[in-house]
Amino acid sequence: MPTSDEAAGFSAVAYSFAEQIAREQHIPIGIIDLSVGGSNTESWIDRKSLENDDLLASYIHNWRKSDFLQDFCRERASQNLFHSTIRNQRHPYQPAYNFEAGVNKWLDTGLKAILWYQGESNTHNMELHERLFKTLVSSWRKNFNQHLPFYFVQLTSLDRPSWGDFRNSQRLLEKQIEDTHMAVTFDLGDSLDVHPHEKLLVGQRLANLVSKYVYGASLNANHPEPVRCKVQADKLLLTFDHCARLKVKGNGPLKGFQLVDNRGRIFEANASIVSENVVEIRKPTVDLIRLLYGYEPFSRANLQNEIGIPVSTFDLRIK
Repeated sequence: MPTSDEAAGFSAVAYSFAEQIAREQHIPIGIIDLSVGGSNTESWIDRKSLENDDLLASYIHNWRKSDFLQDFCRERASQNLFHSTIRNQRHPYQPAYNFEAGVNKWLDTGLKAILWYQGESNTHNMELHERLFKTLVSSWRKNFNQHLPFYFVQLTSLDRPSWGDFRNSQRLLEKQIEDTHMAVTFDLGDSLDVHPHEKLLVGQRLANLVSKYVYGASLNANHPEPVRCKVQADKLLLTFDHCARLKVKGNGPLKGFQLVDNRGRIFEANASIVSENVVEIRKPTVDLIRLLYGYEPFSRANLQNEIGIPVSTFDLRIK
């Protein structure tokens, strides 16, 4: 076992994950921790994949001046490099840098899977991130010469405008990319701190997913997902999978549902659990087009399944 000093600089999420897998599966687990605070997705993709993409290649060489990179990344890199006298000095936020400096050293390791916890520095451009994340997964699978499964952490709650949309985008990416599985964490967030303190539970949720999909354990590890929305005169009936029984976290009423009408107005929705996996949402007398859940950047939505896995942020069209 590592000492407290040795563990202090290591990923708490990864450590929690490895401890649970080793204990439950009775096998040794090795973790390679490649962590760069504030890094963007571009920095983790290999150069060839970036340069062979017409959109991504358009800005990777002038990245310090490109709006495709988040302001934070460009401003921090400029501060770090301000006194450098080296021509074309490199930086960890530069496209391809972290792949070349870190990932590239481990390509022959024979990994079992990837744990991915990143995205905060790409929330300014959700559509670009969708392309980048798909490119990242295909890039790593090609370079490792393995069809590596990706177990990724959805962004948690934080009081920044784009985070609800971004979390929903990540939910959809899980559906679009084969062998990717997402751990929901918005219930563990902090309204002001991008680094929420509850790390162990994040690792445990990832471990449950890996136990199910890598080691074949029989358990319900997935987040509940809306699979059917039945529209009636004065209500919506929303059915979820991946749950034997829905429940509300803590005490109090069910929170987090919102309705959007055809004029873009948002209404807080009165919702309740009416059977094991069905939620009833009272419908106002307006023309509704969308149903939102957990969409506020810092959300107090509290619907979960019987073992405490939260329902993800989602955006559904109402037919």
